[in-house]
Amino acid sequence: MQLLRAKTRRLVIPMIGGLDIDTWDEIPNGGFVGKCWVNFNADWWWYDDESDYTPVISGGLVATTRQWWTESGGFDPGMHGWGGENTEQPIRTWLCGGDVMRAKSSIVAHMWRTEADPRTIARYKIRQKYDNVARTAAAWFDEFLPKFRSGDLPHVNVSQTLALKQRLGCKPFAYFLHRFRKIYLDSGMLPELVFRIRSRSTGLCLQRRNREYVLHNCQAGTWFHRGNMIPEQFPTPASLASLSPKREDKLVNCGGHQAKGGCDACPQGHGSEWCNADCTWVFAVCMSTDDAKQVERQKPKTCCSGIREWNSLDCWAGLGGNGPGTALCDITGHSTDQQHLDSKYAGEDQALQASRICRGLNPLHCVHPRVRVSPFACRFSAVGLELQQAPVDWKLPFKSLVKLWVLIHGFRKSAVGFAQEPV
Repeated sequence: MQLLRAKTRRLVIPMIGGLDIDTWDEIPNGGFVGKCWVNFNADWWWYDDESDYTPVISGGLVATTRQWWTESGGFDPGMHGWGGENTEQPIRTWLCGGDVMRAKSSIVAHMWRTEADPRTIARYKIRQKYDNVARTAAAWFDEFLPKFRSGDLPHVNVSQTLALKQRLGCKPFAYFLHRFRKIYLDSGMLPELVFRIRSRSTGLCLQRRNREYVLHNCQAGTWFHRGNMIPEQFPTPASLASLSPKREDKLVNCGGHQAKGGCDACPQGHGSEWCNADCTWVFAVCMSTDDAKQVERQKPKTCCSGIREWNSLDCWAGLGGNGPGTALCDITGHSTDQQHLDSKYAGEDQALQASRICRGLNPLHCVHPRVRVSPFACRFSAVGLELQQAPVDWKLPFKSLVKLWVLIHGFRKSAVGFAQEPV
């Protein structure tokens, strides 16, 4: 209530925990989620950072004032069932003079739907098909609307929302993107380069199939780009490439054990846990502490530390027998499974990642490296890959719109109330 008293044009969400449906108590030590981001398909997912401001919300767990609910028009009457309102209402609030915050002191236990427990299955069905998220895009995405499903927008009548935008004097969508520039720029959602990945040996490209990738005709290949923020202590490819693993006859102290052959021989299948004392673990490589001090680090919270599918929620994550798998993107870059780094380590073209070594793409075949490490600490080879650049500059519309908005209105705190706030 304090947050709503401080500002009437505001949405407030709680922290969301898990509900034990046997006892109807909160699951202890189950962790909490709250903040969400939205992509250009109006799909959303969770993330977390130090700020209490959030771009969008997850659903109906939200509080606001009667004044703002009435003034902002309440629910979009064209939406039905669940979904869509959790992105439309927050975007509307941000663009029309309000903000969206989380209240860390408020906790709501939620029953998560799981296939393993039929008691959690939804009991309602919407007989007529509605496209709520398309309404969000049509109403608020402005010049970015062609990015929604690559231009495949169904006919939706959002005239009532467009009239509301005019009445409230709402800002363009570029304001929202700039307000959350740490997501849309620093996590790579507006990439400078979009590409396909092609095997030089076969001429085929990676194509998404279920949770993995296969080689297929490049016309049907999946588009990728770099994504996710750079975490703390993320090395630069050049400095890592300048160091080579040193095989030495003498014993080195790895921490709880010794190894002959240098620090490269320390892990023995246990990754960073067996790389201590005389040795230091640096992004999938166990090296001497002296060498580790020479590794330059990239600026954190900038782009990019992973590989992402264009216009999707999914990123490369881990490596299986058929190459990289997928997972919902951790835009903050903290998920080790999603960290990738292009490098030439020990004179070999590689994309270092937290899993195994993959060599070649005919077929995608993964093997454990000579010195086996844990699933969270290795690298795979990118030899035989080349990039196919997309013929479109995806970032140009954003640059143009933001430049126009700055020239007309500026981003002064007194004018729009966010320039100095944590984003």
